[in-house]
Amino acid sequence: MYEEHEILPLAARTANGAGSVVKINQSLVIPPSVAGSSKFFPPSDGMPPAPPGAKFYLVVTTFCGTTQTWEVDFVKRIDDQDYVIAQFAQVGAAITQEVVDVSNCPNDVRVVFFLGGGTPSYTFRVHCSR
Repeated sequence: MYEEHEILPLAARTANGAGSVVKINQSLVIPPSVAGSSKFFPPSDGMPPAPPGAKFYLVVTTFCGTTQTWEVDFVKRIDDQDYVIAQFAQVGAAITQEVVDVSNCPNDVRVVFFLGGGTPSYTFRVHCSR
């Protein structure tokens, strides 16, 4: 049985932003220290078994603007630093759904997004199942 979690509700977005932290009912074993300067979440080598995975869904209903760019990241916050655990690819058409599988998914995640181009506007939602 899967649980569905709304991460970002369907809405038009015209500037960079972030959602609230959402608990998705699993726990993550955090390594004792986060090594290196990479923004990507550290591997769990040598750690206890990873929590179950999750599927994240991005649904884009409309977008407009000129030379739009965007980045949608899932992040885990550790010691006041955001670490990217997954990303969606660039979207080039409305009525698009993308799916990202995250095998070692933390319990508490949030979505951050960055919009670029001339007057960008994206209407989208993000949800997950686990």
